Amino acid sequence: MLKLGSGRAFLLHLNLVYLGMKKIILLIGLVITIQSFAQKPQFKHEFKINAAYTVLGLPEIAYEYAVDSRISWGFNFGYATDKDDFNYTMYFQPYYRYYLGPKPNLGLFVEVNAGIYHRDNTIAPQKTVLGLGFGAGYKYYFRSGFMIETIVGLERSLLDIDGARDAFLFPGFGLNFGYRF
Repeated sequence: MLKLGSGRAFLLHLNLVYLGMKKIILLIGLVITIQSFAQKPQFKHEFKINAAYTVLGLPEIAYEYAVDSRISWGFNFGYATDKDDFNYTMYFQPYYRYYLGPKPNLGLFVEVNAGIYHRDNTIAPQKTVLGLGFGAGYKYYFRSGFMIETIVGLERSLLDIDGARDAFLFPGFGLNFGYRF
């Protein structure tokens, strides 16, 4: 036979377990609700070519990876077809982007980047420099996965790897066409 005191303790214990379970279920429901409102990018990978630079003789290819609906990272790589037409003949430029538009990884964006620029031509001595920069642009894509992007930016050299410091500003622009998947 159960004593009255032990029954109350048991009911109190059940009530505490019920309240604890209720809090856990509410917490799980809250997390699921928040996750369902977070927009995840449909396309995570993107390859593109800068048509503006290609026409000028400096073909540039790029890759971009969408981390989430607002953030992506990627890199640009360019190589001059006629080395004497450009101050720097090859570059590699990783970047980090933040999208401001309401749709995931589309619309207006701002970017910060770093670059490694190398010169190897007959006009000036060979040299390699590092730089930091920023940019802004707009991206639009079609349902088929094809995309168009415009961008303008500015980069400044910080460190001359080969010796004497040679400060320069490197303006950037682009009309990129690519494919997202």
